[in-house]
Amino acid sequence: MEINESVLLAIKTELVAAKGELQRLENLTFASELKEVRIETLKQEIQQAEERLKG
Repeated sequence: MEINESVLLAIKTELVAAKGELQRLENLTFASELKEVRIETLKQEIQQAEERLKG
C-alpha cells in the first residue's frame, strides 16, 4: 500500500517531535515511573513510524 504525501509528511513531523520529546525526557535528572513509561512508549512510537516510512 502506497502512503500519500500528506500522510508521509505527518509521519515525518510526528517522528521528529517524538524524537525531541524522547531526548528531553532522557536528559531529565529525576527518576519516575511515569517518565520511564513515557520513554518506552515514545521508543515504540518512533520504531513504528520508522517502519512505516521504510515500508
